[in-house]
Amino acid sequence: MIQIFGVSQGHISSIVNDLASHLYTQFQPVLYWNPVRLSLQQLQFYAAAVTATVGVQELGIWGFIDGTVRPIARPLVGQEWYYSGHKEIKFQSIVTPDGLISSLYRPEFGPKGDWKLWQQSGIERYLRSLFSESPVLCLYGDPAYAPAYGIIGPYRATARNGITPAQEAMNVTMSSYRIVVEWGFANVLNQFGFGEWKRNQRIGLSGVATCYALSVLLYNCQTCLRGRNRISERFKNRVRPPSLST
Repeated sequence: MIQIFGVSQGHISSIVNDLASHLYTQFQPVLYWNPVRLSLQQLQFYAAAVTATVGVQELGIWGFIDGTVRPIARPLVGQEWYYSGHKEIKFQSIVTPDGLISSLYRPEFGPKGDWKLWQQSGIERYLRSLFSESPVLCLYGDPAYAPAYGIIGPYRATARNGITPAQEAMNVTMSSYRIVVEWGFANVLNQFGFGEWKRNQRIGLSGVATCYALSVLLYNCQTCLRGRNRISERFKNRVRPPSLST
């Protein structure tokens, strides 16, 4: 690139970082939650696709949620307040039947459970607004997520009662579909592997959060251009990804 553009390595790096910062500022709000696209009608389409695929009537699940950790290198001197000893940052993602990562929240630095991340994300307020006059649809997560407004997890045994065979069967079935959120994480890193280079992910030298967020943005763009991916095919392409303009 130095030979092609006739500028120094530092100059190229500055341009790349400025462009990444601009794109993150431009698209971070819709990566977090796009109220135009994630309308009540769209969430109902998602829920109908999940219900039809799973084969359980009135399931009411429109998406799948989980947290993912991205490794980082030990911070520079003076940046230790980011460092928890775990060398990671954490994002929360919501994957929908059209194959998109329809919501990406933060990063959070240091150890933090998935449930705590959900509580801090503020997604619940959008769901309360959408379902104020209609039946509540839910996100589905792993056992880290307790049943609450707009979100559920697998059936759990209590101190007094175990789970029934039907509930156990439902847990197994839903686990086979909840895995799509893990596919979303893998797809992003398979297509944009720079985020896997831990030594380059150093707070103070590179935009470690920006790098992953833009990888998610470009992954969504590719999915829209292709019109399908492995996740949408899991739901029999009942809901196609939107065009890039939407």
